[in-house]
Amino acid sequence: LRNGTGYIGPATRKKLNQLYGCGLVTTPSITVLSPNGGEVWVRGKQYNVRWTSELPDKTRIIAVIFKSSRVISNPYTSASTVTGFEMFSPTLFPESTNEGSFVYRVPDSLAPGQYQILLWAGDNCNPNDKTKHCDFDLSNGLLTVK
Repeated sequence: LRNGTGYIGPATRKKLNQLYGCGLVTTPSITVLSPNGGEVWVRGKQYNVRWTSELPDKTRIIAVIFKSSRVISNPYTSASTVTGFEMFSPTLFPESTNEGSFVYRVPDSLAPGQYQILLWAGDNCNPNDKTKHCDFDLSNGLLTVK
């Protein structure tokens, strides 16, 4: 405070907003940065999966790779069932961060074909459960696994 006027400078205001969770309210979101379509992955090789997010603290992030013949934009409204393989354990990222990445080794057991990446943000995310929706993002296109 300056001279008892109630004035708080910008630096102090920023610290107080961070401390007490004040300030701009952001809508929770997660965005796939890569892969985002058109890539070719070879079984047995390693590739980066990257994302950015605006999520509450301690939000779990789960990545799934699933076979698809077309790009799906919403796992909750898709006519196709979204089932796939978990790419990494959520225990690797028990708390969300604004940016993340993971090196994924494409398993030899993954069948060749077209795949899409789905990132879930939340607990017990399931596209078949219409009562609880988690934040999510899907890659904008399909990648090819050879």
